[in-house]
Amino acid sequence: ITLRDFRLEVPGLLTDLALCYKYWIALADCDGFRIDTLKHVPLEEARNFCGTIKEFAANLGKANFFLVGEIAGGDYTEDRYLDVLDLNLNAALDIGEMRPTLNSVAKGLLHPKAFFDGFDAGRAIMGSHRNLGNRHVSILNDHDHVFGDKLRFASDAASDHQVVTGVALQLFTLGIPCVYYGTEQALAGPEPA
Repeated sequence: ITLRDFRLEVPGLLTDLALCYKYWIALADCDGFRIDTLKHVPLEEARNFCGTIKEFAANLGKANFFLVGEIAGGDYTEDRYLDVLDLNLNAALDIGEMRPTLNSVAKGLLHPKAFFDGFDAGRAIMGSHRNLGNRHVSILNDHDHVFGDKLRFASDAASDHQVVTGVALQLFTLGIPCVYYGTEQALAGPEPA
């Protein structure tokens, strides 16, 4: 199976894609979207694309419409997109270096200091504690797993209950917690062949 790509060089493509997003906002009355593979869109075009979505939603009375971008390339790249897109992008999905660190700390494989050092304003790649608290969506699982092993969090867990530790870290530390489908059930997979 091969994935189909949008040909971003085609004039008007992102305008047409924005129309699709607007249609679903109006039809489904949703309050936000995850924008997959945002890193592949040049910064200025990404800012304009997100801006038109936010403007449309605001005109419908959704002043706080939430856009979270999937930005592969690590914590630095996520922070760069957040800086450039500013208010047009609410948050970045933490699929960079923080996800495997969060996983390892929750499983007891790394000292908690490794995770909490990511919140140190003097050393954190993702910026100040304000950025981390308001603009980063923490995850244990993701369908891509850009960094680290491509396994669900519960795959190498010591027990089925270990997922509670990971989710608790998400809920009680800085960031916007996101529980990926199946995490709450400690789904592991893939099954041994």
